[in-house]
Amino acid sequence: MSQWEQSSQEARGAGAPAVVNSALEPLIERAERAVLAGDLATLRALVGQLWPDRHALPELLTRRLVEGRTRAPLLTLELLGGFAGRAAAPYLQRVADDAAVADLVRWSARRRLGWPERGQARRRLAFLAALRDPDRTLVEATAQATAAWPPDSELLDEVLAYLVALPATRRQGLLRRIATQLGARAGWLLHAALFLDDAASPRLALAEIARLRSPGAAEAVARLAATARTRQLRDVAATTAQRLRLRVLDRPPPAPASLPPLTEALLSALDGAGYQLACVVRQWPDGLCWVAYYLLHAEHGLRAVGGLSRATADLLAAQLAGVQERGVALVAVDLPALRGAVRRALAQNAAARQHVPPNFELWEPALHDHYPPPTDEPVAAVLLDDREQVDRADLVLASAGLAEHPFFRTWWLPVGVFPDTRAEHGAGSDAREELRARLRHHAWLLERAGDRAARDLALALAARLAVAPPEELARLPFWRALAARRPQAAPAVLLPRR
Repeated sequence: MSQWEQSSQEARGAGAPAVVNSALEPLIERAERAVLAGDLATLRALVGQLWPDRHALPELLTRRLVEGRTRAPLLTLELLGGFAGRAAAPYLQRVADDAAVADLVRWSARRRLGWPERGQARRRLAFLAALRDPDRTLVEATAQATAAWPPDSELLDEVLAYLVALPATRRQGLLRRIATQLGARAGWLLHAALFLDDAASPRLALAEIARLRSPGAAEAVARLAATARTRQLRDVAATTAQRLRLRVLDRPPPAPASLPPLTEALLSALDGAGYQLACVVRQWPDGLCWVAYYLLHAEHGLRAVGGLSRATADLLAAQLAGVQERGVALVAVDLPALRGAVRRALAQNAAARQHVPPNFELWEPALHDHYPPPTDEPVAAVLLDDREQVDRADLVLASAGLAEHPFFRTWWLPVGVFPDTRAEHGAGSDAREELRARLRHHAWLLERAGDRAARDLALALAARLAVAPPEELARLPFWRALAARRPQAAPAVLLPRR
């Protein structure tokens, strides 16, 4: 909090004008003292006292921010967002646009406003250019994100998005500055930088990681060694990962640090386009949640990552309800199984030499109970064996009804899979194996959901698909039901957004 305390005053100075509300200002000031002292119980009580006047508070809190009268700008921004709710945007915009407000406070206000999908990089660069010292602001934001354990993944994700938008040379200078000033604390951000698109940034990150030996570095570098597009970078990463795993014999390795306890692990059914959502929820002592989302694809691996560092239970419930409203079923799984699904996706990234999304390294630790994870950490397979359902013609004939199961309602028959029923034009072996893998995976999910009848239907179909002659494929009841459907214009599974 000391950094926020300092940055709130550096722009306005001691002579800043003050507008004081005699009824509410003392309560806000007591709340600031409570959060600076780490007294969360008192803070909650004061927020409860302020709640009846919540309609008057957004303007008052905004004035405190722009006039430099708050000793805890981060708290003030949180209170502003909480009391204003959906109406917070114009207040946050005033703070972000005010050139007299400290850079780090403006940056944090702008972060809470979010960014549009199109033109995001240009808008980020324009905002940085409006700050007095943008590079220092990004260094300070990284320091703020890594001041406690575990680091704030959401805040680091925002820093990373600015780094991606910057020109390559400036990006590399910032990474070097962050590593120099923060040392091993910069580890998670450097792990993410391994997967940036320009040629020089991953090499710079590798060199700094090798120097700092930050916890978990070997695993991140090994992922680069498996997915880098060039042979040279793969070789350098493999050598670096091997060196990072070496231990100094006369010095015991540092003990892994605990992460917030797991409360929920969820895996969605695959949608018709092959997308699947994996979700990990961990809970902080104050009841807020650390939520990580991983968007997987059946053929193309890990596609996108996101999350919330401190989500309320209501916000989490709304996001998960939004997923289910799109017709996507969610199944509770254990953490080893969720790790298995993500690891399977990463193997597909590696096979195709497709880069892992850089911000995966900021949210990957949520997959573990300790960081760095132990080498013998359990990982479960998420496919069922279909050999027990071989030659179950009765189940294959009954499979048309499976197409209406919630797990399969978004499925359709891919164009060109069965272009002709003649033997020489049947489905190719790759298409068959992909469809079999999806069915076996859904069978695993159905078993976890307690639906053994649908599980057996899916396994019987997968088993028949392995041996059926091409002219039979298009006559299978399940495929006929799918062939009657029109493909969806967009995938049903998307990353939840705030």
